[in-house]
Amino acid sequence: MAGEQAPPTRIALVVNSASGSYSQEAVERLVAVLEGGQVDVAKTYQLPDDDVPGGKDLDDEGLDCLAVFAGDGTINLAIQALSGWDGALLPLPGGTMNLLCARLHGEDAGAEEIAARFAAGDFRRSCEPVVRNGTRISLVAIACGPGTHWYHVREAMRDVPEDGSLGDLANETRDAVGLSVNGPMVTCADPKLGREEGYPVIELEPHEDGLRIVAYTAQDFAGYAKQGLAILMRRFREGPHEVLGHARRVRIASLEEGGMDMSFDGEPASGDAAELFTLERCPVQLVATGT
Repeated sequence: MAGEQAPPTRIALVVNSASGSYSQEAVERLVAVLEGGQVDVAKTYQLPDDDVPGGKDLDDEGLDCLAVFAGDGTINLAIQALSGWDGALLPLPGGTMNLLCARLHGEDAGAEEIAARFAAGDFRRSCEPVVRNGTRISLVAIACGPGTHWYHVREAMRDVPEDGSLGDLANETRDAVGLSVNGPMVTCADPKLGREEGYPVIELEPHEDGLRIVAYTAQDFAGYAKQGLAILMRRFREGPHEVLGHARRVRIASLEEGGMDMSFDGEPASGDAAELFTLERCPVQLVATGT
């Protein structure tokens, strides 16, 4: 497990009612675990009604730790808002995919279990490697290419109405397969790696030794369907893929002019036809409770 140390006695908490697994009952249980361990939740920021706090906001409250119980997108937003802050951020899984929390706390650790570890002092502070693209960062993975439309399928899955109608989900799935087959492929342009005809998705993962460059390699409809399921479930190695290599600077380019579909930690985004990515350190320390 992580190291034994005294946790802060007072922290702030960010929750997002729009996150994938939010409920008021879950927030109350989380706070009860923290306060039962003598960690006072002195200030709560409720998104989207409140803004994500900056370092000065927390300093003014006399707080040096911010817990964020939300999805990867909200956690990423909080990290960028706290860039350069001397305190630490505790990510707690409260979204759909919870990629960063799995990396820091373990695949199966829930928010209450993590909070209990933290309150018991079983944690460490970590300055994690990240991918930077201009003003944007990713803590788990950046993906480029038309296959990133599968993340829209994920959102449609989350928003299936109570009557069970699958119209939007079916449309997004059809579009994702179509774009994966016929959309503008992307290449690893610098360093020049992989096949010249490109790939539907190239993913960059930050590691200590560089950005791990991984390409999805599906060739037909069945392969794209399997690939999409792998993206949705974050079981990447179950989809057809190849590791192209590692580098500290990577330029990904579309084979066609115009923009390029992207995702940052599973959140859809867009970019230019060619984008530069670099390996850097997270701009704020993170609290990790995993081994």
